[in-house]
Amino acid sequence: MNHGQVFRGYFESSNGRMHLAFTGDAPAQGMSFPAPGPNQDESYGVPPGTVVAIPLRAGVTYRISGAPPGLLPYILLGDLAPLPTKCVDLVELCGDGMQLVAPAQLVYQKNRASLAPWQSGNPWQLDEAWLKQLAKGCSAPDGDITLTRHDNRISVRAGSCTTEHQGAGGDTVVAVVAGPSFSFIRTTRPDWRYRTSLDPLPLGLTAGLGAIGASAATAVFGLNGAVALALGIVGLYFWDPFVVRFGSVALTVALVSAWTIMTIRRLFGPRAMFGCVGIAVSAIGALCLYAAKLRPERSTLRPVVRESSAAVSNCLVTGYSTAHGEGTRERGLEQRFDPTGGTNDLLTRSCPPCRSRTMTIAEGGETFLFVRNAVCGEPRLAQPGTVIFLGGANDDLLSWRDSRSPAWAIFARLATGVVSLNRGDFDEEKLFSLWDRASASSFDEIEDHVERIRQAIQCSRRRGERFIFVNNFIVTDLLRGRSDSRQRITAARKSAVEAEGGVFVDLLETLGPRAGVAWFNDFVHPSLEMHRHIADVVCRRIEDEE
Repeated sequence: MNHGQVFRGYFESSNGRMHLAFTGDAPAQGMSFPAPGPNQDESYGVPPGTVVAIPLRAGVTYRISGAPPGLLPYILLGDLAPLPTKCVDLVELCGDGMQLVAPAQLVYQKNRASLAPWQSGNPWQLDEAWLKQLAKGCSAPDGDITLTRHDNRISVRAGSCTTEHQGAGGDTVVAVVAGPSFSFIRTTRPDWRYRTSLDPLPLGLTAGLGAIGASAATAVFGLNGAVALALGIVGLYFWDPFVVRFGSVALTVALVSAWTIMTIRRLFGPRAMFGCVGIAVSAIGALCLYAAKLRPERSTLRPVVRESSAAVSNCLVTGYSTAHGEGTRERGLEQRFDPTGGTNDLLTRSCPPCRSRTMTIAEGGETFLFVRNAVCGEPRLAQPGTVIFLGGANDDLLSWRDSRSPAWAIFARLATGVVSLNRGDFDEEKLFSLWDRASASSFDEIEDHVERIRQAIQCSRRRGERFIFVNNFIVTDLLRGRSDSRQRITAARKSAVEAEGGVFVDLLETLGPRAGVAWFNDFVHPSLEMHRHIADVVCRRIEDEE
């Protein structure tokens, strides 16, 4: 989408107060699947944990919906102002971007709705009670809030309640805080504008596959059949580009194979054709077995490695994108993974056992196989050191990637939800169903998963290192809790960690009652506020173990 239509929000605290900072591109900077964006019905979907702000245009009505049953959507009204560009401290509200000035929330008090200063940083239980009281007091059964701008005056309606917000004359925006569920923004004048760019590499690969497929289709079906097939693929693209991207590869392989078999039959006869088919099937089977054997030993080639400032390190933070602070706002620093204010940075700044002696080895989108390989690799810590693993949600949803099951069986379990969400068909139940199927598939691999946990802790213990397993949670857990599969995965991890002499910290159990919407910047990545609480918990556990 074009710059300036939607702003991406990040919760940050400064001087003991919670703030919302924004950058100009909603899907940018550490966004994870699903990302915010326009849907097929021309609404704008805001996935769980995400905050976006939309400038309010004069004469346009905006309808915000999607809150859990019995609640109203979480919205804030305010104006955007530039942040100070010079950063003195890595947790200071500064750098590239803007902040929401004088944010106001809709409240129901004394039998009427009004706008009041934002009560920021509350636990979800308090915010849930506020939104429930608002919905009940305003008799808003549809759970919608509508806003219309008239010059600098914003009229706000929720059910039977109406009130007004007086803008400051600048860029008045509505900030939509999705919290633990989806939110949707609809307007009377949907006008989402896009910019298009082409990446030469995938474009060249697609063109090459297309040429091969067209040649094979002409050989197999003739010119008319190939044209009909091409028109069918084009039509399918408008229904779902995701299907075409993956299906066209399989189709090209199938067509080339069919053309090759027909050519062999024509040149050498049916017997040779059957012989070649047998050889090809055997080769594919052998390749699949070989891949299945090697897959559990795969290792990431380009992890994020950040050495400590000292000659030796006392603490190693390892894990996935959360472990190196992804999901926090980039402040215009030159290096992508310079200090982010994440748990690893906070430990090296303020935790005595780790101060100036914390290193990080992490890679986004990985599973515990990566962690096992990193921990059991070259020794990196002074003795006695502490290994801190921060993660778990990745493994809940992605451990099936290390499965020895056939790829088609895994794809069949997950494809329906991925296709629907990729199509812009945002639906909360479809997303939760996809996550439930993914975690059920991961639970099928629980024996391999806990074995890798045991191996990592054994490697650490042999070197005299302590191992702290910090099991995180996702924003939807605030409302729904963990699914049955994820609860069983968590219990199996805890047993494995404690049996090997490690320390297991379940953040949902430890911090869950205090956690709120301001603790997340998307469905899985913590905000700076949550990183601060995680670092406090980890530091106390390290000191307890010394």
